[in-house]
Amino acid sequence: MLSEREMQAHRDALLHESYTRQSGYTTDGLIGNVNDSSGAFDFVAETVKSFSQAATATALENFSRYMTQPGRVQSHGVYLLADELLDNKIIACSTNTSIYFGCPPSSILGSSLSALFEEGSKLETVLRMPDLSLANPVLLTPSPELNQEHPSHAQTSASSPPRPAPRRRVNAILHRTDD
Repeated sequence: MLSEREMQAHRDALLHESYTRQSGYTTDGLIGNVNDSSGAFDFVAETVKSFSQAATATALENFSRYMTQPGRVQSHGVYLLADELLDNKIIACSTNTSIYFGCPPSSILGSSLSALFEEGSKLETVLRMPDLSLANPVLLTPSPELNQEHPSHAQTSASSPPRPAPRRRVNAILHRTDD
């Protein structure tokens, strides 16, 4: 019998394999494009399918190799680490957070995870679930207030007017560790 963590690894590996196969991207190069990251790939349908399948050893190895590249985050996403013992305060984030939130990563640190998204109360409800994998992916919209607090960060040059980060909905994949 697989542990909860092992079952999640199988589901993640299957989703990764399906996404790379359908999108045409490979694990050898950059994965995805920030402008089409949630295009035709149906995360919900693929997640449902992943509950009834086991990943092959090759799929698990490919996913593990892809996920264990220090300093690298998929080009179509950002990484946020929140501490549940600190009321889900952000304690780490990737340097590319400005793509989605329109503000420097340093301004996100210490913020409540739910404050980063318009659907903050929905996210808080999901985070109370014992098994987060049952909710994945969670469709969220970055909060427009972050752009207003840091409008100059999104400038393209000294002479151009401030430009807010594009507001696009994102598929949040939530994980919880025992650590």
